[in-house]
Amino acid sequence: MTGASASAGAAARPRTPATGKGVVVVVECSGTFLKNYIKANAPTCGSGGGGSSCAMPSGVPSNPPAKNNRNFVDCHGKLTLGGPSNLQLVDESGNAVQLMGMSSHGLHWFPNCYTKASIQHLTENWGINLFRAAMYVGEGGYASNPSVKQTVKDIVQWCKELGIYVMVDWHMLSPGNPNDATYSGAQAFFEEMATLYKNEKHVLYELANEPNGVQWPAVKSYHNKIIAAIRRIDTETIIICGTPTWSQEIDKAAADPVDQPRNVMYTFHFYAGSHQGLLANVETYASQIPIFVTEWGTSMASGDGGPYLPETKKFLDTFNSAGSLGISISWAQWSYADKNEVSAALNPGACSSKSWDDTSCSGTFLKNYIKANAPTCGNTPSVTSAPDTTVPATDVPKTSAPSTDAPATAVPKTSVPKTDAPETDAPATDAPRTSAPETDAPETMAPKTNAPATDAPATKPGQTRAPATDAPATDAMETHPPQSLVKQGHLQRMPLPQMHRRQTPLKRMHLRQ
Repeated sequence: MTGASASAGAAARPRTPATGKGVVVVVECSGTFLKNYIKANAPTCGSGGGGSSCAMPSGVPSNPPAKNNRNFVDCHGKLTLGGPSNLQLVDESGNAVQLMGMSSHGLHWFPNCYTKASIQHLTENWGINLFRAAMYVGEGGYASNPSVKQTVKDIVQWCKELGIYVMVDWHMLSPGNPNDATYSGAQAFFEEMATLYKNEKHVLYELANEPNGVQWPAVKSYHNKIIAAIRRIDTETIIICGTPTWSQEIDKAAADPVDQPRNVMYTFHFYAGSHQGLLANVETYASQIPIFVTEWGTSMASGDGGPYLPETKKFLDTFNSAGSLGISISWAQWSYADKNEVSAALNPGACSSKSWDDTSCSGTFLKNYIKANAPTCGNTPSVTSAPDTTVPATDVPKTSAPSTDAPATAVPKTSVPKTDAPETDAPATDAPRTSAPETDAPETMAPKTNAPATDAPATKPGQTRAPATDAPATDAMETHPPQSLVKQGHLQRMPLPQMHRRQTPLKRMHLRQ
């Protein structure tokens, strides 16, 4: 069934899940039980299950040695933009730097997953040099539970002690307009972050995770306001701006950059099973604006399906040297969490048992790819730093403005929005999470839900997937954020205005919870 019809069908299917400690009882048709059981247990060729049962695509080693990237920041210092036309992330010596790391899921949904020990394991064993702290604002996040801000501060401190970079992510997904009243605290939040961290070398700011259902002029207006507020306090730190349609429309930013472009980058998100058609856009616009892939997944935009490992590898290999200028693009994968969905890096229950290497198939691929490719001290991408010919931005001293000659005929996106909102389930309770049913049709996926599982089936929170055509797994209970929200931005986002992603209520829902 197509994305639209599947989404409708999923919404119409009643579910009455009931759960107990370690047991899932689904009060629904037997067909649903069989479907879910087969999905969870049937062997496939090269996918499903983690560890040794997960076949790696060609070029990715199956068991590379551990990589320790502790103190990576000491080698590079504060990052800025430089290189050709100020499109490349560079260190204090002007050398190109590529960050490869992991994004959290909703901090309020999977609190057991985010500790100094877990991030230390990623740093000293996988070799990540970046961790993204995804602080949901809506969907039970900061707007209604401001205490989650302390978790962000804790993560910033842990990353400083470990010597890796950290991204403070204002994770907006549902509502999709960054100017919505839900996000009225954005300026005050970033003013506080800028005051606290203006002298830190390892901090990056992400202003709006996945704008959706709103056009670039409104998104740009929001960015201009927050950038101006930050720059009054912190003139140097890298700022990353979300783009429309679950951060897929980088062409809009290329055609009309923000007012103060110095050290400002633009967000691109993809889910390998839904967005292969967007890879060409990256190749085109990497030579026009600075791009940072702050979130991506091995699954479909809904957070399930796949994992699509060969397709994922095509994106990652392109990021190593993109466009005519060979720009190395930095990224963070969604997500380091033990949610029961394909895109989650850990198996259900891994966080409660502190089994930081208990990886899903997706997580096994990520771990192996990062070990084999992440730059370490003394091993950084080399990019010829051509003289910058861009016109200096008049509002700021330096000239980092992204080029505005991007072709106006950007390829329209065909993804469906996803819902990322967490499910209504309570934050990760150690019990295994169940993902929303998938719709297997890659390109017409409906957005998924990212809300944390609140005992309701989980769909990914906050991811930019088109609404998942599968109804959020309400047949089984998830102990993490509810997936009622399907983050739409991750789906192969559909024609812009709509769909997208994750589920919050469909944000991919990013649900990735």
